[in-house]
Amino acid sequence: MSYAYWRKCDFQVHTPRDPNWQGARPIGIGDDKDGVPATVVDVDAARQQWAEDFVEQCIRRGLEAIAITDHHEMVMVPYVQAAIAARRDLDPDFDLLLFPGMELTCRHGSQCLIIFDADLLEEWRPE
Repeated sequence: MSYAYWRKCDFQVHTPRDPNWQGARPIGIGDDKDGVPATVVDVDAARQQWAEDFVEQCIRRGLEAIAITDHHEMVMVPYVQAAIAARRDLDPDFDLLLFPGMELTCRHGSQCLIIFDADLLEEWRPE
């Protein structure tokens, strides 16, 4: 019996919250949305939609494990966790592991990836 198996992984994934992100970003608080400033509800909905689209991209690429490692924050992690959970509700066989993480800039510009356990409790996540 073998307990080891291979997974296609990407352990340095960034989201639109990362300063080095290239591409469109979801709407932010105060951004123009149909002629009025975007609200917290608008931002939350845009982040949820981005996370759902992100999970779809992971599926298309055949990824089975990812780590979100934005610079100095973990804002998008709960949105992606929710998108994965929603996908699992629809398909119990859906299998994508998310490791919350962070990329920290250290002394002399060195960068360090911190990858937490996939079931990191919310109270351990920095706000």
